[in-house]
Amino acid sequence: MTMRQARADLEKHRNAIVRSLGLRGLSTPQRGDEVDRAVDDLERTVAVETKAVRLGRLVLIEMALNRLVLGEYGICLGCEKPIAPARLRAIPWADRCVHCQEMLELEAQANRGSAKRRRAVDADDGDEAPKHLEPDLQHFTDMKESD
Repeated sequence: MTMRQARADLEKHRNAIVRSLGLRGLSTPQRGDEVDRAVDDLERTVAVETKAVRLGRLVLIEMALNRLVLGEYGICLGCEKPIAPARLRAIPWADRCVHCQEMLELEAQANRGSAKRRRAVDADDGDEAPKHLEPDLQHFTDMKESD
């Protein structure tokens, strides 16, 4: 893929996202019964989240265009080796090779897991064992009552 082709592909993706980011319909007044309002809220939430994903992709495309100008397009931000041309054809805004992207995602997943564990420990006031560690003594109570 030539730099000219890469630029054209990135700009095509950027223009499509920019066109799709219209905000109409997000501030419609709530009307109808509770179910209608819940459906409206859900539709607005999905629309906002979809736009957030598109906006995030737009940022990645702009960053790729900047790397193109700097002569750094197609170079992995992780290992600084060339990104496979097939990957760039599939994801022109890719900033990491497959290996480095997988490592980044595994690290993010591990961080999310440790954050959840920290929140669980922080939520524990220290006086009682967490509910998932408490033994189930109900069957002992049932046995005693049947004697």
